[in-house]
Amino acid sequence: MRTYMAMPPEIVNQGWKVQIGCQTDNIGNSNELRRAPVVHERFPIDSKMMQVWNLWGGLLYLIAPPKTQVEGVEVIIQGAVPAPY
Repeated sequence: MRTYMAMPPEIVNQGWKVQIGCQTDNIGNSNELRRAPVVHERFPIDSKMMQVWNLWGGLLYLIAPPKTQVEGVEVIIQGAVPAPY
């Protein structure tokens, strides 16, 4: 499922990323695979309107560069499903 995200201009091309999924380990060097080696995706925020996806799904995260401080910006997400509690 593809998700559309409208980004505020303050974070576009400023080193921010969108991450889908929380398991960021890479088990590709393991002798026995029990799941895909990598199950997360990261996308650089390089435009005001983005389309993101991940074959395995997962929660959406905004990854800010170190020591970043931003207030009052809003990201609009379209086509995502709310996370269960």
